Amino acid sequence: MSGNVDWVGADWAEQDVVLASRYGVSRERVRQARIRHGGGARSPRHRKSTGDTAASRLEGMDTEGMTLEEVAIAAGCKGQYASVTLRALGKGFAKGRNGNARYDWGKFPVGWEGMTDKEIGEVVGVGDPAVVAQWRNRHGYVKGVVRVPQESR
Repeated sequence: MSGNVDWVGADWAEQDVVLASRYGVSRERVRQARIRHGGGARSPRHRKSTGDTAASRLEGMDTEGMTLEEVAIAAGCKGQYASVTLRALGKGFAKGRNGNARYDWGKFPVGWEGMTDKEIGEVVGVGDPAVVAQWRNRHGYVKGVVRVPQESR
């Protein structure tokens, strides 16, 4: 579209992204026009959250029977974000439809130090203890390493 936009009918109470979409220009162009045409330096909704976030949607969902992809689509976010958020919330999800190993590492037990990899695998849903050992080592859950608190050094 052309750069000549009639800003007379613009509703400056709307966000720049909404106005940009409506007039077919960039958000930067809307910001400049807002200043020139008396709309103020920023929209009233500048950096305001709607309160409805992917994390809040994930928190309210029953994810047990859904795959990670289904959860991410329903929450409107990427799979990696859904996985991290579900783990933080202590929620699980189902394995992939084709049987690929998508384990619920969010169920990793708190008192894992006294458990064998096979026992941890039963909790998480992993059949192979080597997969548990590899995951533990990759994420810093190393057996036999005594972590000394900073204050006692």
